[in-house]
Amino acid sequence: MSRHDIDAYVGRWTSKADIDLGTARTLLRNRDETAAWVVCFHAHQAVEKYLKAIIAVGGAEPAHAHSLVALRANMPTSFEVPPTADLAALTTYSTGPRYTFSEIPD
Repeated sequence: MSRHDIDAYVGRWTSKADIDLGTARTLLRNRDETAAWVVCFHAHQAVEKYLKAIIAVGGAEPAHAHSLVALRANMPTSFEVPPTADLAALTTYSTGPRYTFSEIPD
């Protein structure tokens, strides 16, 4: 893949991630009417797409995976996720209630 193609591919990932992040922010502003897990779901989706964009920057095809921890493990070594970023917790808060129909306490 040429550098131009990689840049375009990364741009598609980040464009979609920006939309998810914007959605999470909008929902957070209306938090009285929005379940917390819905905000977390869109935040998770944004992070997932940003991580896939970073993987693509390195010239690799991102895995068709939703695990943020697994995606972080496939990032180029020149990129670092801050050590305080709890990607596993974000996955739990975004997918747990969605699939189990249970609420995670605040």
